[in-house]
Amino acid sequence: NKYVTIIGVAGSGKSTLSKYIYLNAIKENIKIPLFIELRNINASNSTFEGYINSKILNLKIKHNEDKIVSALKNGHFLFILDGYDEIPYEKVGSFEDQLMDFIDKFKNNHYIITSRPGTSAERLSRFHNYSVNDLTSDEVTMFLKMQLKTKEQIRKMLEVVNSERSKPYLKFLENPLLLSMFIVTFEYFPEIPEHKSEFYKNVFDTLYSKHDGINKNSFSRKRRSG
Repeated sequence: NKYVTIIGVAGSGKSTLSKYIYLNAIKENIKIPLFIELRNINASNSTFEGYINSKILNLKIKHNEDKIVSALKNGHFLFILDGYDEIPYEKVGSFEDQLMDFIDKFKNNHYIITSRPGTSAERLSRFHNYSVNDLTSDEVTMFLKMQLKTKEQIRKMLEVVNSERSKPYLKFLENPLLLSMFIVTFEYFPEIPEHKSEFYKNVFDTLYSKHDGINKNSFSRKRRSG
């Protein structure tokens, strides 16, 4: 399909997939891929078409607006629009109108939009929705083996993940971002706690304190909640 929406929850890998598609399009010489983070359009006073034109000019893909329009009409581009859910609610209607006008005008290009569920991206006319699946148990195992450095680390973590006590947390581990958080946490808390509240506390404690201290040059993250 020329018009695709990729729908997935936070941390499911939509942006990572978008970047993979972008790099693969370059490698396979599939059109001219443009990766657009839609949150950046929020700060722009330009229209969607104006933003795209400025992006193409700044990247020196085409030398002037006449050549840009010609390339757009001939369908030379693959637009990867990441983070539809990051457009402020009050601006979504206006953005959607501009996007549809742009697609009507330049319908020969290919368009991919990523979004979390529950936004108007899921009901855009022309677009076909595809959902990001949760990780299967086999994929969780494969993910762990790719991320961990030693066989001993892999053995210990798989032992914990496959234990009876871990069953309440399996849904948590089906999300790539949350699984990554679990891996980071495991180094400091190598056992699954009895209560979920303790488990989440350990995850946040690791991310906001120990992890930032080690990997971000002792960066101290402010907590609005105190």
